[in-house]
Order: sequence, then structure tokens, then C-alpha cells
Amino acid sequence: MASKEQGDDNRVAGEIKQSAREFAEATNAAVTNRKNMAADYIEAVADAVACGARDLQQKGRTETASLARSASEQLGAFARRMTDRQPREVLEDIQEFARRQPILCFGIAALAGFGLIRFLKSSADRRTGGSNKEAPSISKTWSH
Repeated sequence: MASKEQGDDNRVAGEIKQSAREFAEATNAAVTNRKNMAADYIEAVADAVACGARDLQQKGRTETASLARSASEQLGAFARRMTDRQPREVLEDIQEFARRQPILCFGIAALAGFGLIRFLKSSADRRTGGSNKEAPSISKTWSH
């Protein structure tokens, strides 16, 4: 009888281990998919910044264009590194960057926050047919 119970315990333990492996693989696949989506988005932002740099260059704003070009190159390089690395390594890179460049990291976070607010506001406007009268606009809030 003890042998049967031990066999059942081993079978259950094996099933749990298999389920845990499958869960880990599915989680890793989902995180990798999100990481790659983020890398594609960052690459698109880098392309947009490069386009802005070309426009600035054409308007004679060479110093600003140079800064924008540099930012675009760094964003593009980061996006490529994201694609080539594991999610844990990407997180470590971001943490290291934040330690080396805290002010720049804060600026990026602020810009991302403003972008998120605009995105959420435009999504709410689309859902309500553009009549989002309950939420005051940022320009009205800041004009006082």
C-alpha cells in the first residue's frame, strides 16, 4: 500500500513539475513577445526622431538636429539590443542606465507619462464620440 501511495505521490510531483515547466515556458514566451513589441515601438520612435532631426537640419537648426540624431541612434541601438537579449538582461540594462543617467531617465519617464496621458485621453474621446466634457483639458487646467 505504501508503494502505491509513493507511486501516486511521484506521479503527482511529476505532473506538478511538468505544469510548472509549461507555465514558465508560456510566461517566457509572453514576456519575450511583449519585449519584442516594445523594441518595435522604440524603433518606430527612433525613426520618428530621425525624421524630426532631418527636418530640423533642413531648417538650419544644426545643433538641435545633431542632438535629435544622437537620440535617434541611441534609441535604435537600444531597440536592437532589446531584440537580441533575454527580458531579464533588458531589465538589468534599464536599471544600469537609470543609475548612470538618473536625470535623463526622469525626463524619459516624464515624456512617456505625457504620451500616455494623451493616448488615454484620445482613447476616451473616441469611445465617447469626442465629447469628453467631464475631464478638463490640460491647457484649461494650466492656464490659471
